[in-house]
Amino acid sequence: GRADFVAMGRALLADPYLPEKARQGRLGEIRRCIYCNNCMAHLRYTVSGKSIAEGEAGSPGVTCTVNPAVLREKEFELVPAPVPKKVMVIGGGIAGMEAARTLAERGHAVTLFDKDEALGGQWRIACREPAKAHFQSVIDWQIAGLENAGVKVRLGREVTRRMVQQEKPDAVVVATGAVPMGLPVPGADGPNVVQATEVFAGRAQVGARVIVVGGRLR
Repeated sequence: GRADFVAMGRALLADPYLPEKARQGRLGEIRRCIYCNNCMAHLRYTVSGKSIAEGEAGSPGVTCTVNPAVLREKEFELVPAPVPKKVMVIGGGIAGMEAARTLAERGHAVTLFDKDEALGGQWRIACREPAKAHFQSVIDWQIAGLENAGVKVRLGREVTRRMVQQEKPDAVVVATGAVPMGLPVPGADGPNVVQATEVFAGRAQVGARVIVVGGRLR
């Protein structure tokens, strides 16, 4: 009761309806900012009278990791599907979950499959890095969205050709994720060479002497 007002910046890019959802007690529906600063990294303004921004001259071009519709809400507006279809989405990472939720909200009957026992894919692995533990909020928000949209989720099931033939969907969305890049050098396929994702996921054991190839954040 001591504050005259509360100001939010990036949080409202991630979810412009945050204050209203909070006022109504719908905290689980808030799409939370992960303060990755990608919005600021992509901010562009007019230089020498010529706009290098997305949109009109003089306006900022802003992106958001968790809200792709920021400043493009009309473009991303969902419209009911003219013909509802039965859709299989293969892959439960953030791309697969986003596709499944969006399709269901448009009126399609959607089932999401993933061979793992938990949703999140490689994003979930990234959350294991201590500095990125708060990235879990993206997965939590998407899971809530799947439930609200009525998406059926089937975990621990690797999709095969026969399974697709049995399900007889009208459409299949393949969202099985990217494959990590390897090294084109002799010995790179040896048993003592692993990907960083395998280490974070706890699927690889490393010894006392380790060489790390790659200098990015992960």
